[in-house]
Amino acid sequence: MSRSSLKVATLLACFAALLSGCRKQPPAKVELPLSGKLRLDGVTLVDTLDGKLTPGISILMDQGRIVSITPSAEVPKDPSLPSINATGRFVVPGFNNMHMHVLDQVNSSSVLIVMLADGVTGGRNTAAPEFFFSPFTESEPVSSCQHP
Repeated sequence: MSRSSLKVATLLACFAALLSGCRKQPPAKVELPLSGKLRLDGVTLVDTLDGKLTPGISILMDQGRIVSITPSAEVPKDPSLPSINATGRFVVPGFNNMHMHVLDQVNSSSVLIVMLADGVTGGRNTAAPEFFFSPFTESEPVSSCQHP
């Protein structure tokens, strides 16, 4: 390798090392308390029926459950209440995974927990074992079953 090629290679390596430190750092992880109140301020609420986006919403939770959804401008500031500035973030009521293979997995409980943590709150299992459907097909048509 010639001396000029070595200089160019060294220069490129230094440049690459400098650029690797310029990438955006991931946001700090925020632990959500499940015991007590927490408010998310400034979120954009997504209506899954019509796709409408409503920015500037505050969501108040108590012990992990939503207790109110209000425009942020109408919420009085309470310094004693933990809050997170969630401007630029989206809140979606839940996702339905319409093609999943869960019930036939050895670790189906673990898979369902991970899906729930990722926001999947419903779905259709496309590879359920035959015995899963037998109570419906033997007693009554699926279309007549009551769903919550």
